[in-house]
Amino acid sequence: MIGRPDTSPAWDALDSYIEERLEADPGLASAAALVLGRHYRQQLESGDGQALAELDELLWADEPELARTALERAVDAGNRRALIRLATHRRLEFRDYDGALPLYQKAAASPDPGIAAEALAELGDALADHGDYQAAAINENGATLAEIQPRFGHL
Repeated sequence: MIGRPDTSPAWDALDSYIEERLEADPGLASAAALVLGRHYRQQLESGDGQALAELDELLWADEPELARTALERAVDAGNRRALIRLATHRRLEFRDYDGALPLYQKAAASPDPGIAAEALAELGDALADHGDYQAAAINENGATLAEIQPRFGHL
């Protein structure tokens, strides 16, 4: 870990070590949960769009409602990439396809070409996951949202 702290095996080993220690000591696990809980609340109240988006990554699977709240606040703080994460979170964690589509569309309209491209790629995945293969194929072939929308009124 010390020699190559940025490698995946090192992080995996550290994660396993921490997990083993927390499982072996319920008191330590409880104390850690309290500290993390305070940290999460501070992050939620911070208004820092990047910190909130990072909080989502920590909470995605274990605390999906809290992760959604963090992402919503990150979007409100102006984090454009968080809009894509929020759409993906709604689609994958809550199976909320109808709620995700408008978020992808909003992100695809971003003036930042990186955000727009990422949103269009995710939109294509969402369309394919939902069985709308024709729209997904058009999207995957490099069409812009403006080019797709006239052909498919539901977008």
